[in-house]
Amino acid sequence: MFTQTIDEKGGGYAVAIHGCHLQADEWRNIVFGEEEKWGRVPTGVLAALEHQATLVYWGTGASSIDTPSGKMLEGEYTFSQSLGPELEKISARVGKSAKELHAYLSRVSVVNRDSKNTAEEVSAAIRECQARGIKNLILVSSPTHIARCLQTACIFAENARNQAKRAAAQLAKAGSPEELRHLREEAKKADDLYKSIPAIYARPSETCYAGAKAKDIVIFEPKHRADTPRSQSLIYALAKRAIPLREKWDRFERNFI
Repeated sequence: MFTQTIDEKGGGYAVAIHGCHLQADEWRNIVFGEEEKWGRVPTGVLAALEHQATLVYWGTGASSIDTPSGKMLEGEYTFSQSLGPELEKISARVGKSAKELHAYLSRVSVVNRDSKNTAEEVSAAIRECQARGIKNLILVSSPTHIARCLQTACIFAENARNQAKRAAAQLAKAGSPEELRHLREEAKKADDLYKSIPAIYARPSETCYAGAKAKDIVIFEPKHRADTPRSQSLIYALAKRAIPLREKWDRFERNFI
């Protein structure tokens, strides 16, 4: 089992167990593990126990499944399976009794039902931490997905920082005492929001998408060295343009095909 040590910085911990589309190939293996490999849920639960997390966040609402008790969303189904048929296996992995683990997860869990993609899910988990004053968030997902989760969290923080800077810059443009007071309030609000973002950590499980490994993930970085070949810069530019086009095509297929 892959583990890592995180310095205690106070302010409590949260763990976000990233959802997996319910129609994904080998869903149960990805989420709960197989043989000696740890899936997303036991990895996240262990992290929560190690750091005495006061919040375990389960995603998402992106997919659903029909059950004898009715339709359940992705996060709901994953959580219910974790407290139901998978509980004994998870308990054995993390070294807790089923009763103790059930009580703990029932107490600290929040199930996300609204998020439809990775960006929305990670952002929602961060906002939940902000609302609760939690200072540390551990993102848990598969090795084939964890880098994307971390990037999303970095984008969230970057956007919040830029918003705080823009709000502060507006103070110089105040035309009246009333406007200055309003802009100061907005600047403080934006600054407080940025400063309340928890420290972000990434913890991969051991189960990847079916048939894939961590090495199969391709990451394109922008040019950051003077000796970077021009061909590499062109490949990056093409890849960056292709991603939005693919997303637009996916939306078109869902809506019109």
